[in-house]
Amino acid sequence: MVFDLGYLKPEEVPQIPRLERTPAAIAYAPLGDAPFTPDAALFACQPAGAMLLNEAAARWNSQRRTGSRPADMYGAARQSASRLHF
Repeated sequence: MVFDLGYLKPEEVPQIPRLERTPAAIAYAPLGDAPFTPDAALFACQPAGAMLLNEAAARWNSQRRTGSRPADMYGAARQSASRLHF
């Protein structure tokens, strides 16, 4: 169905991220209240918020390779996010 709608091409399937092994369990919790360290986070947001998250992730990946501190990036992302309501 996703192929028929043009949402996804068969050659794009190998690029979809997937877990290396099937998880024993899946747990959902608010990120700040989770009693475990999450392997992934799910965000529900408006398109503008999704764009901000994508930009922050790209910057984080770029700065991680150059040795910038995560705390510096968190502060910058938090300052930007304070201007945007999800």
